Amino acid sequence: MDKTRAIPTEAIRTIIRIEVFMRRIMKWMLIAGVLARGPVLLADDVCQDTSAVFQQGQAVAMQGEILDMTCYLSHEGMGEAHRTCAKACLSEGGPIGLLAEDGSVYLLLKDHSNSDAYAVVQNMGAEQAKVTGKLFARGSMQAIVINKVKKAK
Repeated sequence: MDKTRAIPTEAIRTIIRIEVFMRRIMKWMLIAGVLARGPVLLADDVCQDTSAVFQQGQAVAMQGEILDMTCYLSHEGMGEAHRTCAKACLSEGGPIGLLAEDGSVYLLLKDHSNSDAYAVVQNMGAEQAKVTGKLFARGSMQAIVINKVKKAK
């Protein structure tokens, strides 16, 4: 006696209907995703500097105040009054920035092949410093991968 059962035809039709329905949903989700991403793609084309030098990193030397980015962005924490907090936050691994003399703010990043400069800058919260490294930009974000740092006069 054969123990296999035949699947009823109505059950097969129901499974096929569900599969067709799911494929339609997936197709509309794909279309919605493409439409939603379109304006972002256009904005990226407008805002992104596409010069080869800039994408590979441009050598820079800048001077300014070392920032604790968390406090700077959340409540404009900077300067001598914020020195103790900045040093504490940076020593705990908080994101580091540089407020350049022209008012621009740059995120400072560790050079994977030479992290010494980054270790030094972690102890320089709210101090004036001169950093050298490579400038990178993605979208509207600018960052310097630092390879040298020294206290500014």
